[in-house]
Amino acid sequence: MLTGAAISLARVRSRRAAARALLHSREARLAHTQFHIHESVHSYIDSYSDVINTRLATA
Repeated sequence: MLTGAAISLARVRSRRAAARALLHSREARLAHTQFHIHESVHSYIDSYSDVINTRLATA
């Protein structure tokens, strides 16, 4: 009986550890994706403002 409880406790702990690792890796992936979105948006804004400024200068 005691052995079964110990095995069950070990399984619960290992599942929690696996869930914790998965959560941390997901957060890291989301942060990396957010970085690329941020970079893309700012690149688009810079390019758009260059086009607008160029059109105004040549018009």
